Amino acid sequence: MLKLTNMSKSSKIVLVEKFLKLAIKEAYSKNILVCGINEISKKIIEGKGLLCILAKNCQIKNYRITVKALCWIYNIKLILIRCRKKLGRICKLLERHKSSRSKFKIIPCSVCLIMKKQNDFSSFLYKLTKIKKKSKTSHRK
Repeated sequence: MLKLTNMSKSSKIVLVEKFLKLAIKEAYSKNILVCGINEISKKIIEGKGLLCILAKNCQIKNYRITVKALCWIYNIKLILIRCRKKLGRICKLLERHKSSRSKFKIIPCSVCLIMKKQNDFSSFLYKLTKIKKKSKTSHRK
């Protein structure tokens, strides 16, 4: 078990982002990761959502409002991440440069969703929520 009482706020954020990165990579490999507002809203309404990740610097304010409302209505855990470009890199949204085959451009991603599938992510989600709860309680003190 990880003890978070002696950690600073920035190190807790880094730890949560590392767990989140692992969860997204695992979802990507199992093909249960969905990116984009249209696909996200369809899957949430169908009841297939497990964990939603939203970028704080999303360009369109209505995206943030819509995703937060959908997650609240359908009881899906929502995690905010700092940067769209970072989320795009973690979700492996890449585009090749026209000039060369070896260079890639990262496509920013505003929102992604990890879908439900058996109990594959229960351990990741449990660890992530435990870390988040401990960081909130220790931050309030």
